[in-house]
Amino acid sequence: MTDLVESIMKPKTLPAGQWPLRRSIVPPQGSNFVFERTLKDPQNVNHCIDYQLFTGLLTDRSNRAKLLLFAQMSDEGCFDTLRSKEQLGYVVQSMPLMLTAISGWRVLIQSERSPEYLEKRIDVFLNTFGDNLKNKMKDEEFESHKTALINKRLEKMKNLNQESGRFWHHVTSEAFDFELGKFWLLPSTDCTY
Repeated sequence: MTDLVESIMKPKTLPAGQWPLRRSIVPPQGSNFVFERTLKDPQNVNHCIDYQLFTGLLTDRSNRAKLLLFAQMSDEGCFDTLRSKEQLGYVVQSMPLMLTAISGWRVLIQSERSPEYLEKRIDVFLNTFGDNLKNKMKDEEFESHKTALINKRLEKMKNLNQESGRFWHHVTSEAFDFELGKFWLLPSTDCTY
C-alpha cells in the first residue's frame, strides 16, 4: 500500500531550509516566572496552577533519566499529600514535562484556593520530599524505584494505539529519536510509554 501511495504521489524530501523551526525558551537557571490570567466569569471560583520546574535540555539522556526517576518517586507522595491529605482540589497531577527543547517536572492543580496558596503548598511538599529523600529513604527503597522505572520503560506496548502514539510523538515533536521510544513519557492518560 505504501508503494502504491509513493508511486502515485512521488513525494520528495523537504529541504532542511524549509522546515519550520520549533523553539522553546530556555529559562535562565534560578529564574522564577509567574503568568497570571483572569477568568472572564467573576462568579467562577475555580483557580488553576500549572507549576513547572525545568531540569535541562531534552536531548540530555542522563537528565531525562533522572527526571523520570524523580517523577516515579514523587508521583504517589504528591497526589497523597496535595489531593488526599490537604484536599487542595479535585484535579491534582504531577508528571514529567517534555517540551520541544527542554524537560522538567510539573504539578497541575485545579482548586477553589488561590494560586499563591497552591504554590506555597507545592513548595512545602517539595521541601518535605527532598528532606525525606535525603534523610529517610533507604537504599533498598531507592533501588526498588529504579527497578520499577526500568520495568515500566521496558514494558511492551499493549496495543497498536500505544505503539503508534509513541512513534507519532517523535514525529510531531520533531525529536526523531526513535531508538529511545521506550524511554519517553508522553503527555497522555496512559503513561506506560
